[in-house]
Amino acid sequence: MLICWSLGPSTAVRVHEHADSPQGRDYRTIATLLNRMVRKGFLGVHRDGKQGVYTPVVPFERAVHEEIRRFLEETLALQPQALKILSDELAAAQTKRPQMRPTRRAS
Repeated sequence: MLICWSLGPSTAVRVHEHADSPQGRDYRTIATLLNRMVRKGFLGVHRDGKQGVYTPVVPFERAVHEEIRRFLEETLALQPQALKILSDELAAAQTKRPQMRPTRRAS
């Protein structure tokens, strides 16, 4: 959800408008993902009328770090074979495309 850090405070509809959605995701799917990020502590939300406005509350790098750590611990269980595969895939990905980083919003 790199879009959240790029856009700043946004509704699910606005995030949906900026998302590449080849599967034709409904904005409610985006809202579900945003609410999961709120529960994890990455985003805050406040009401503006009937819509929630989502705002990043932790730096992008910290959110990525925490999700990677969670994935390593919970999904891969820190198994050496899985970590080796992950390391190989990361090395291959670095040669294929530049690193993704959030864009800075104009002030």
